[in-house]
Amino acid sequence: MESCCATAETRLGAADGRVIAGAGAVLQDLVDFAIESAACRAWRRMAGIPGSVGAAVYGNAGAYGHSLSERVVNVRFHDGREIRTLANEACQFSGIRRVFSKSHKDWIVFSTELLLEPPMRPHCGRPPRTFSKMRNQKFPSP
Repeated sequence: MESCCATAETRLGAADGRVIAGAGAVLQDLVDFAIESAACRAWRRMAGIPGSVGAAVYGNAGAYGHSLSERVVNVRFHDGREIRTLANEACQFSGIRRVFSKSHKDWIVFSTELLLEPPMRPHCGRPPRTFSKMRNQKFPSP
């Protein structure tokens, strides 16, 4: 597992078409990391979304018709008693009883394993900065 950051909370690493992201990693760093790993199509729409990976998992961040849950393989978290791992389906990202943001708001996300897409053509459509620019126009900083 190749790593770009020093601590487990902010670590990003990729192997075998997957990325492990610590909950404290900046979401934009994950997006950049994924794009550099040739997974641009699935990740470029997430460019410019503020916050951490843990918060993005908790709230199932998304934009332009896509969400992080499309890529989640599993989530590692603490339930108040022990460290556990849930597979994507068990997280119920799209259900009314979403595990992290509805049913168990006290659970603490530690990390997530996500799928990277296989390499596509060198040009992947709109660059991430285009999505960031569109997002900044819709939601300007205070």
